[in-house]
Amino acid sequence: MQQEMIHIDPQGDLILVVPYRQLSGLYPIRLRVDTRTLQRSSPYFRTLLDSRSFAEGVSLKEAHEEIRRHRGHEPFEAPDTALPEMQLLSCEYLPPDSASRASIQAFFGMLHGHGIPDEHCNTQFLVSLATMADAFDSLPVIADGGLGGKLSKRMNSKSRSKSVNGDSEQRIRQRLLVGWLFDEPSWMTTASRQLVLRGSKLWEDGSGMDMMDGMDLSWRLPDGIEGELQHRRRRILNTFQSMQSYLLQQYTSRQRQCKLGYDTSSQCDSFQLGEMIRFFTRIGSLGLQGLMTETEAVPGFPGDIEQLVTRLRQCPSYQIDRNHAHCGIRARLLKILEVLQHWLEHDVGLCRHCWRHQRVSQSWKVQGDVDGWMVGPDKGLKRPSAAAGRLCEVQHQAARELFTAKVHDWSTVE
Repeated sequence: MQQEMIHIDPQGDLILVVPYRQLSGLYPIRLRVDTRTLQRSSPYFRTLLDSRSFAEGVSLKEAHEEIRRHRGHEPFEAPDTALPEMQLLSCEYLPPDSASRASIQAFFGMLHGHGIPDEHCNTQFLVSLATMADAFDSLPVIADGGLGGKLSKRMNSKSRSKSVNGDSEQRIRQRLLVGWLFDEPSWMTTASRQLVLRGSKLWEDGSGMDMMDGMDLSWRLPDGIEGELQHRRRRILNTFQSMQSYLLQQYTSRQRQCKLGYDTSSQCDSFQLGEMIRFFTRIGSLGLQGLMTETEAVPGFPGDIEQLVTRLRQCPSYQIDRNHAHCGIRARLLKILEVLQHWLEHDVGLCRHCWRHQRVSQSWKVQGDVDGWMVGPDKGLKRPSAAAGRLCEVQHQAARELFTAKVHDWSTVE
């Protein structure tokens, strides 16, 4: 089969033979490229083409000297047939459909300072570019030379109208990756929030990491994003666990919770405790486990946190008789959920600006846990003003302090 020749740089001094894997097999294309440009753009090629490091670099140097000696001109002046060829094997190992003729041409074009044609400006294509850039250690070049923050204007209307709410995890991850690398902040914030709240099959029991082989870059999000999102979900679930433990502890303590002062108050507390345990067990947020023998650790809640909030809000107003109409946990629970839901809606996703410029200070994982949290006079629902610093950074900090607290004083919410 005749291999196609593409002139990335008509005055290039090397022919790259790039085989890429599709579901139906391997397909090679040939690219005329400039080695000095590749070395400036990619540490991978800087090392590969260095005559002091690898055999490929030595062979390239010898071939260029041969052209000068026998043809009497520089390699960039030589015809295609006279230039040295180099087989590039890395694309063979990329996931099927993550590299195509168009994406390979666009990738090497971007390494040479070219832009992305409008007809290829879609999510899947950009994820393919990012996966290739990661393989060749050139993600910064792709991100900086991409779309200049104008992605949403250049995406076709079908792609722009897609919402992450009903999308698969793969779609959410792809939008997050594109939002991060190609300067689309709203995509990154929305998609990262969805991933935190919905969870990932990669994070369940730690066994999902085996799935990453053969997947594109969106399944191993770069720049610390993957680990940060997993950590945020874990801390949010820990906060819900804290709320649930607080309510259970109130009804298992010696302090009477029924406020009526009737002879039936102790029976009321026991009734409420039993109904509370049954309710939490039914929605999947509580499991009863004996402590007589050793057991393996119980995995965390695997579901959608927003759906969990919806289920918690459906807690009935349990009452042992008609005189105890307001003795259940429903009123208490709804007040706490109001605070939690407020911050879940705003600041649990990643802000692109802060992750790019203030990553250390904004990372829940890096900053670690705070000692304690209690609600202020605003009942935890007032977002900080910009007077205390850059608005989004201050708001992110308030959410982080709530969800990373080691101890929560939920009594201040009631």
